[in-house]
Amino acid sequence: MYVLLILFVVILAITTVPSISDQINEIVSATPSFINYLKDGIDSFFSNISNVSGYDLTDAKSQVYDTINQLGLSLTVDLPNLLMNLLSSLVSGGINLIFGLIIGFYMLFDFGSIRKNFMSVIPKSKKKEVSDLLDRLNENLKNYVHGTFLIMFILFVFQSLGLTLAGMKAPLVFGLFCAITNVIPYFGPYIGGIPTVLVAFSISPMVGTLTLVSVLVAQGLESYFLQPIVMGKSMSLHPVTIMIGLLLFGHFFGIIGMIVATPVIAIFKTICLYYNEKYDLLEKIKSE
Repeated sequence: MYVLLILFVVILAITTVPSISDQINEIVSATPSFINYLKDGIDSFFSNISNVSGYDLTDAKSQVYDTINQLGLSLTVDLPNLLMNLLSSLVSGGINLIFGLIIGFYMLFDFGSIRKNFMSVIPKSKKKEVSDLLDRLNENLKNYVHGTFLIMFILFVFQSLGLTLAGMKAPLVFGLFCAITNVIPYFGPYIGGIPTVLVAFSISPMVGTLTLVSVLVAQGLESYFLQPIVMGKSMSLHPVTIMIGLLLFGHFFGIIGMIVATPVIAIFKTICLYYNEKYDLLEKIKSE
């Protein structure tokens, strides 16, 4: 499994990194046309409002233009620095990943003894209880992680293919962006899909329409087929519970909180259900 994992990472890097780098350069070069497209749309919008209302909106339009110009400047100037910082973070994360794989490799040989040593500090009367609970948590988290990465990979392939057929520039970049943001349930598709569609419409209405269709089809596949397998069968969490958890975790911990919200909620639910089954807590609360 370690050899297959390393081969997969190497092949993925060789096949995708050069293409993603070229497509990022395409995004930078296409930024001026995207800005001009926005300006034309805003100019038409303000002209129509002025004709209908009779008010002079030149100052408001100038302020919007200044904001767009600043956005374009930040994209063309700050994007290379952002990419360098991202590359540095990837190298740092890669080193941590290598150390994690080495530690995990040695733990595989001694996992039984590690668990045995951990259980040795648990009181004898609670060992069976703790062992059963850990097995449940382990199974839930394993299903969540496996399912999440499978969904990301399928969406990346499907979205990249759809964007390529739609004529979108840098399809691998935007496909990867949509796949990564999709880790956040319910809100993730909008975070990844809206910027992609806006950039597509800046190329041409036809490309924008086809990209919109591609994004909607991909997210429909994820929402109605892939996501229920992960959240419904593995996590058994109600959509309202997930959404409330996302809002709370996002408020207190930002984007990282939204990513970890679902597994944390699943852990909490598993613990509550386990102890309710064991001690019948709900019935005791109702009787009291």
